Amino acid sequence: SERIRVTDKEILRGITLRESLRRGGSLWRKNPEQLTRGAREELYQKSRLIQHLDIFISHTWASGGWSKALSLLMQSGCGVALIFWFFGIVLAALLCHADILPMPLRYAPGTERFSEACPLGPWVMILGTFGTLVGLMLSPYCPRCNPMDMCFIDAACVQQTDETMMKRGIHGIGGFLLVSKELRIIWSPVYLTRLWCVFEIATYKKLNPDGAVVLAPIFLETVVVLFYASNLLGAVAYLFIRGSGAGSYVAIPALLLCCLPYLITIHYLRKNYVQKHRLFAQFENFDLDLVECSNESDRNFVHTAITQLYGSNEGFTSYVKGALREELLRPIAGSVGPERYALLIESPILSMLLEFCIALWKGGALPDVILLYAVSLVLGLLFHHRTAISLAILLSDHFAEPACSSICVDLLQTFLIFLVFLLHVALGTALCQGAFFTNQWLLLPGISILFAVAHFAVIWLQRKSNSRRLTSTAS
Repeated sequence: SERIRVTDKEILRGITLRESLRRGGSLWRKNPEQLTRGAREELYQKSRLIQHLDIFISHTWASGGWSKALSLLMQSGCGVALIFWFFGIVLAALLCHADILPMPLRYAPGTERFSEACPLGPWVMILGTFGTLVGLMLSPYCPRCNPMDMCFIDAACVQQTDETMMKRGIHGIGGFLLVSKELRIIWSPVYLTRLWCVFEIATYKKLNPDGAVVLAPIFLETVVVLFYASNLLGAVAYLFIRGSGAGSYVAIPALLLCCLPYLITIHYLRKNYVQKHRLFAQFENFDLDLVECSNESDRNFVHTAITQLYGSNEGFTSYVKGALREELLRPIAGSVGPERYALLIESPILSMLLEFCIALWKGGALPDVILLYAVSLVLGLLFHHRTAISLAILLSDHFAEPACSSICVDLLQTFLIFLVFLLHVALGTALCQGAFFTNQWLLLPGISILFAVAHFAVIWLQRKSNSRRLTSTAS
């Protein structure tokens, strides 16, 4: 129908992504069909008439509302969370420097050049974590933290209480897509089984070929949260173990003990990557005739539109399995998201490193001792640790599916991946701690080269594995 090529400006409405995430993301938590008439009208009044859209959010209400709210909150608020984290750790460092905050723990570095007990406080960890969480929660209320976030969200932008207006809004979706700069697909396992979701992809790619299409699987933010939580728990545990006054002999055992949260993380990581494999399979096995639609007139409308845009249903099916699959899946094939997610994951480790550097400074260590500590642990607990996480992701992705139906075998797979991760962490940390404890600056260039080789080897394996998966799904 030609009406999908015309934007009905009289009913084109939008709401900022920030506004949709306020009050705990209440807009996303419930399907509009479950709301009272008054609540649906209140939702509609939150949107306003506009001339164009920054983002058209494509999703299905068949997936969980909380998971979508978390995914969108992290996509839009991660940068704000990192800013609050930075201010939190700087504030803590200044207050510790001014002796305003007590430092009740005692850290014994046990190096050849410095072995005095140093005052250690948990304040950088506390204020850094507090800042991160507060920043994330407050991001929907930050003025213009992302000015390009005017969105189309069906629950707020389509009249839900007037049958005629709702029909007009639904059939005007093609025109709304025409004036959208980005189509953001909030993917869940049921997404490609919903006809209207498929229609939105089909229409946008034909009517707005210069627009950006962003595939945002909701499992991605779950992975980030899991790794952040593991790093936070591990960093806090390591801080208190080393702050007990125990000597340097506990450093490596303490670190290995503090890696235990990753055992749970890796198990759930494998479960999330099962969803990723399901995403690849959905594109590989896509069949337009099997996509669900509860309303027969809507089904006819969508099929007619797709036929006009792609020549036939078979033509669109081939496009989804080929060019669209390649375009959407390649960016997420081996990624844990944008760099800000990587920084968020490592922020507890950075907070812990700053905590120990402050302790050394307060304890009277010479600047070169503090610098050697910072450089060696930045190499070991940050860059090498990030490589270890990439290795865990690679193995969890490759061995996501249980080898058989046995729960014991499934748990064994997780445990073996965890052991490889643990061994990688232990070897790298031992090298860096050795350089610090023996005051050997000359070891650091060799360690850096070794870590760089390991890092790029893991990246190469990830790319090769993902390329093979894309190739296999294409064939």
